[in-house]
Amino acid sequence: MAFTFRPEEKHEKILEELCVELEMNSKSKALLWLIENYHPVKKDRDNYFQKMNSQAKELIAVKNAICQKLEAETWLKDFCSIPKQEEAVNGR
Repeated sequence: MAFTFRPEEKHEKILEELCVELEMNSKSKALLWLIENYHPVKKDRDNYFQKMNSQAKELIAVKNAICQKLEAETWLKDFCSIPKQEEAVNGR
């Protein structure tokens, strides 16, 4: 099956980068490589995004834990300083 491919400028640049990376001398070979390897490339991309989403959730959990720790430390500091202030007022 033969077909003519007329890429837009942005696609032309991507094909040129792919040619360099794959050490291919023609854009048609790079395009055929991309078509032949669609499923493995898609799988790699999906795994990458799944890992990034997992890391983003972990980062949010760490951020929340830090906020909770700082809040607890502030609360504890305020709680512990209340009796000392009362003692100073009462002259103890």
